[in-house]
Amino acid sequence: MGVENNNENQKLIKKKWVREMIEVVVERLKTMLMEKIKRAREKDKEVVKVIEEMKKSGMRNLRGDE
Repeated sequence: MGVENNNENQKLIKKKWVREMIEVVVERLKTMLMEKIKRAREKDKEVVKVIEEMKKSGMRNLRGDE
């Protein structure tokens, strides 16, 4: 392989393409993160609801000492 053929199998990548790819990846990650945060908040609401119900029922019901 001579010097003339050193870059024969190489492709030119433009900065514009890389920036566009980064924007897509970052936007996708941002969307995924927001979805996870939303699900976590919904779970938090469920946990708070269960705890409030447990407090209302008292410790006897939790232990099964009715």
